[in-house]
Parts: sequence; C-alpha cells; structure tokens
Amino acid sequence: MNKNPLNDLDQFLQQQASSFVSPASLSDKLNESQTENVKAEVNISTHLLQLAKENPEAFYKLLIQVGENHLAQPNSLLINTAIILANPTNWKEEIEKYWKAKL
Repeated sequence: MNKNPLNDLDQFLQQQASSFVSPASLSDKLNESQTENVKAEVNISTHLLQLAKENPEAFYKLLIQVGENHLAQPNSLLINTAIILANPTNWKEEIEKYWKAKL
C-alpha cells in the first residue's frame, strides 16, 4: 500500500474545515445594529412622550437643557420654543428674562 501524504493532508484539512462554524455575515451584523438603534430611538421617544404628558414642566426644562448643550453653541430656536410652550401667557417676558440671565 502506497501512502500519499498530500491525500492525507487534503482529507485532514477537509475534516477540519467541516468542523468550523461559519461567521455571521456583515450584513446580518449591520441589520442587527440598525434594529438595536431603532429600538433605542423608539424607547427614548416613548420616555419623552411620557414625560411630556406626566410632567410638562420637566419636559420643557429638558428641552432647554438640550438646547443649551447643542453641539458647539446653544440652539436658541429650541430654547425659545420650549420657553414659549412652558409659558404661553407671558412668553415674551420669560424669553427676555432667560437670555438676560445667560449674558
């Protein structure tokens, strides 16, 4: 009987390859990551809506805080909108008071 080391090696490598678990594809990982991001966004939205319904004053304060910490400079539109929503009757005075306190 004549042994062929290349055949033995080929059989061994085929056996080893069949025992490997194939890794998840990149598209599966991306879809999973996107699904997690969407779930997180929905969760945040749900909590914000709940806060707005249960405690509008705290919700408006949160909007102002977000506006103050928006990127490199405050988001005056968001801040002013939150102040207007929080103070529908005297919003002009409240906006003036807010911005004077910030200067």
